[in-house]
Amino acid sequence: MASTLPKHVEAFIKTFEKTLSEEDLQDPAYRMTYGFIPVAAKKPGAADTAVQIVDPNSPEAEEIEKIIFKSVNKKRYPPGKVVERVQAAGYRKFGMHQHTQFWKQLDARKEGKGYGCVGDYGGWVWFDNWVEVVLKHCEEQGDLYK
Repeated sequence: MASTLPKHVEAFIKTFEKTLSEEDLQDPAYRMTYGFIPVAAKKPGAADTAVQIVDPNSPEAEEIEKIIFKSVNKKRYPPGKVVERVQAAGYRKFGMHQHTQFWKQLDARKEGKGYGCVGDYGGWVWFDNWVEVVLKHCEEQGDLYK
């Protein structure tokens, strides 16, 4: 089906999706689709609150232009907060130096990996999925960081 979206919206969506990791693209929360259908209403503004849920396997679903929304406001952690969370999980010997060495080893700041981004004030911030990678690494190292 040809898109009826304005060209600038299509370009934004394509650019945005290129920044997502494969994990993000496969996440069911990302892949959930919503159909917005114009509904005539008696009062101005009332149609804006109407939502019709359509079975994705129905013939009606084939006719709906789909726009996929994904939350981009992920919880963000500066490096010190990542270290605090890891230490709170019992890995007291995992410090800032170990964190820096680990992200460099994995090239975790590389675009497309989806572990973090440049924060509002220019410093790097990490997402929850990075904290999980660090915790798994610490667990795999046995008593090294305990």
